[in-house]
Amino acid sequence: MKQQQQPDHATLQLLLLLQLLLLLLLLLLLLLLLLLLLLLLLLLLLLLLLLLLLLRLLLLLLLLLLLLPLLLLLLLLRRYYYYYHYYYYYYYYYYYYYYYDYYYYYYYYYYYDYYYYYYNYCLYYYF
Repeated sequence: MKQQQQPDHATLQLLLLLQLLLLLLLLLLLLLLLLLLLLLLLLLLLLLLLLLLLLRLLLLLLLLLLLLPLLLLLLLLRRYYYYYHYYYYYYYYYYYYYYYDYYYYYYYYYYYDYYYYYYNYCLYYYF
């Protein structure tokens, strides 16, 4: 039976040093991989935040586009509402001016000069 030859002390130290270097290299690669994964996760989070911001801006724009015709319609209706009331109260006063000559003539000119809408509103409800 042949006897196995044992490696000498220097060879064992060199092998141990090589193993340690390989382990350090593997740990460094693992650390780099972890850093790369963290960077990728951060980039993905940034992309998600950017996407959410873009979605929010698009929803805001859509809301604005939906509300703009409504606002224009409200402005238009408000304009016609005031025109309508002006003519309505004009005929209303013309009607009362006919029956109560002196009294309503005075009120008509007073509120036309100063408090048109307020007196108009009050006289509409009182009379």
